Amino acid sequence: MDLSMEQNKYAIFAPAVQPDYAKLAIPRAIKTDRLPQGVKPQDLNFLRRPNPLFTIKATLASAATFDGQPPPTMLDRSVRASDSVVIVDSGGFSLINNSGNLALTDETRLRFLRWQECWGDVGMTLDVPLKAIDVPQSGFTTFKECLNTTVQNLTFIVKHRDRSSPLRLLNVLQGRTPKEADQWYNAVKSFPFEGWAVGGVLKLDLYGVIRRILIMLEEGCLTSGTAWLHFLGVESPRMAVVLTALKQALQKILPTMEITFDAATPFTSFARGSGQAVLGLRLDGERFNFQRHTLQDLSSLDPSTQLPLHSPLADRLTVGMVRGNDTGWGRKLDGVGMVMVKHHNVYATAMGLLLANRHVLHTDLNHMIVPYDVMAVLKAVHTVFKATDRRSELERQKMTLRKLMLGQQPSSDDQNDVDR
Repeated sequence: MDLSMEQNKYAIFAPAVQPDYAKLAIPRAIKTDRLPQGVKPQDLNFLRRPNPLFTIKATLASAATFDGQPPPTMLDRSVRASDSVVIVDSGGFSLINNSGNLALTDETRLRFLRWQECWGDVGMTLDVPLKAIDVPQSGFTTFKECLNTTVQNLTFIVKHRDRSSPLRLLNVLQGRTPKEADQWYNAVKSFPFEGWAVGGVLKLDLYGVIRRILIMLEEGCLTSGTAWLHFLGVESPRMAVVLTALKQALQKILPTMEITFDAATPFTSFARGSGQAVLGLRLDGERFNFQRHTLQDLSSLDPSTQLPLHSPLADRLTVGMVRGNDTGWGRKLDGVGMVMVKHHNVYATAMGLLLANRHVLHTDLNHMIVPYDVMAVLKAVHTVFKATDRRSELERQKMTLRKLMLGQQPSSDDQNDVDR
């Protein structure tokens, strides 16, 4: 099942893959007796085509989480579709969070840049997320410190990037307030990169995002050469359909415009050996979101019991396939079991987002399925970009656009920024 062609029509979801998964989704990485009959380890590589399970367009991987992880992994160009997209994050938050005892030195900057150039098609520049201010061990206490160090990072990247690499670098925008967003943008806009990424709380302020886009269009900072926007740590169907509307509106101005977004939730929900599986998109006109199921202790279940999940892989899974050896604390999901449920989560999330976009397109049904406030925001997005005076129209649509922010929560892993 190839979902990538349909994904191309919308804003493209890129699940933020973790090293434990990426290292097992390759040939001979898992004993075949742990997998359903006919399924091979490389079939878990959702960037692979052909694939008897499913294929999607993109994934995201962080330089910080993959640092020190030897190849091979599913990120290798030789084991993924030629038109697949690996988005490589710089690992900015992990650095300032001192994850893995990392330090923000020139050696680390260069190592992460080279890793991005080796494995990625699109990548984020190394910024200092403003969350650093709230992390005592980061060493950053002010907006100015975060911005100044980010500018130093960008200067380093411009000087040391490998011009022969096909990596497309996106300049990351931050800002907790409109004033900070302006200051950050003005400080980084002159650096010669090939697109833009939006992080932190800024990504949820649709009015602020569109205002920034209009400014970039006016100033020549968003052109055919920089027509890529990535939104960090976003997974909700509400935001997905809005980003699709934004992509469609911008493609009428810049035909090559691409918009992508990522979330680590399909993987991080099982980071501790148990957790939530995605059932699918909840459609009732109010709760336009994902429905999830918590997998309980599997000790007492018959090994032949089928999992209560639906996906190309989960349809073939039994309890006995996903639980490991008895540890004395019960038989729960082991490493291989978690990988298989994570594969299901990627499919269920990607398919749920596709369904959300499909329902928006069917105008005869969307009033019963897609919430009114979401439809109002979609209309407002297109209205702004169709207007002769876009700035004035943006102000007229401000309250409507802000409705989405009021009802929108960060992905359950705003952790998605943490994974950086």
